[in-house]
Amino acid sequence: MWLQLLVVGCHAQGVSIPSDRCSTVALAKDPWLDAIEERIRTNDGLFRYLVAVYGTPSSCKGGTTGQFEGEYFGSIMFEWANGLIFAVHTEPPESSIVELKINEGFSDKKSLFQEVKSYVQNKGISIDWTTPRILSTTTGRTEEYSSTSAGINAFVKLEYDVHVRLLAVKISLAL
Repeated sequence: MWLQLLVVGCHAQGVSIPSDRCSTVALAKDPWLDAIEERIRTNDGLFRYLVAVYGTPSSCKGGTTGQFEGEYFGSIMFEWANGLIFAVHTEPPESSIVELKINEGFSDKKSLFQEVKSYVQNKGISIDWTTPRILSTTTGRTEEYSSTSAGINAFVKLEYDVHVRLLAVKISLAL
């Protein structure tokens, strides 16, 4: 199931957001959104890979969805003109979900899969890439790869359609 984003701040107020930044409009100032956007744009290897392959996102929206023990949590979603979506959702106390989705399928699923593997490895998570749990339906199949790290609940899901086009990637990390 695709991530249901609770979007507040700039999007909820109906403010148009420039494509180069999520939260540059004064009415929509959200320090959490500014910080996570900056981290993603400068440090996120998966995001940088998508920009290299698909170009600059055409829109960005998001905002804080809650607070726990002084830390803020929320969602941010970048969207490209071709419908590609890159979303990050953080939850207390230390969980994050990263999702990528494109209706026509990713152009180079082999390269993307390698980027996903590197992304998870750079987070210090060990995943068993040899034995996925497979769920088949009439509309396609989902492969789920789980963490082998003790005390860490992490998985990667790859969603394919009946034509074996990779449509979505979901990375869930709960430390």
